[in-house]
Amino acid sequence: MGRNKTFTRLSDEDRAKVDSTLRRYLYGCIETCIAELAAAGIKFSRSALHRHAQLLKNADRAGTSPIHGDGNTLVTITDLSTNEAVAIRTDALPEDVAASLSALKSTAL
Repeated sequence: MGRNKTFTRLSDEDRAKVDSTLRRYLYGCIETCIAELAAAGIKFSRSALHRHAQLLKNADRAGTSPIHGDGNTLVTITDLSTNEAVAIRTDALPEDVAASLSALKSTAL
């Protein structure tokens, strides 16, 4: 009988940190993610984190992960002060999202 998956043994807060970190690095940079998570007290082997990254990436693409909204475009927003990321799914086209963000930037000045 196999062990429980590392991810399933984490608290909800730590799971959110893992997912946020993986999304911020676009499901890659596994070594960097491992180091960052280890600094936060969350230990993963490279293979376990890679497996979870692939599952998360597939779930995000399929729309089955806990992402806000529906649609065909996935927008990931990272708060640079906390390094927390949130994913939002929208029906807007990527170029429309980019244009809206550009408009927000010019009105915020």
